[in-house]
Amino acid sequence: LEVQNNRYTLRYGGSQVQCSETVDNEPTNLTTYNADLRDPETLPRNRFDCIIFTQTLHLIDDVDAVLKNLHGCLKKDGVILCTMPSVSKIAYEENFDHWRFTKAGAKYVFQKIFKEEDLTVEVFGNVLTNICFLEGIVVEEISKSELETFDKNYPLIVCIRAKK
Repeated sequence: LEVQNNRYTLRYGGSQVQCSETVDNEPTNLTTYNADLRDPETLPRNRFDCIIFTQTLHLIDDVDAVLKNLHGCLKKDGVILCTMPSVSKIAYEENFDHWRFTKAGAKYVFQKIFKEEDLTVEVFGNVLTNICFLEGIVVEEISKSELETFDKNYPLIVCIRAKK
């Protein structure tokens, strides 16, 4: 299951992907499920081996409800691959931008639903990657070493792998 479209599933899943479904709460988007991710009645239980959940959690007011719902959608040993911003432009237009996450904050909210031993939490970024992101400078304009340098004081993104 992937939010809005299956771009990452198709790009990284390869031949092992047997079925790819999508979810969005916008009725005009063509997805498998039109769902409020906070509502457990809107998605099937114990269905997915993997949920790719990128750059979405910060846009939903009830983080706990969403994570509980997604946990219920996973098959046994299924995983959520989630990314969340530490830094990002605020989406004022829609008035739905609620959170930014640190490594500790992301771990805290996921541990309410998933066992600590089933979580992997990593952060990536540095001052330069944050500046580039906010200024719209593309990855091709900086070196690989500049991109891959990590500074724990300036994370750009938090990544979580959570297993049911």
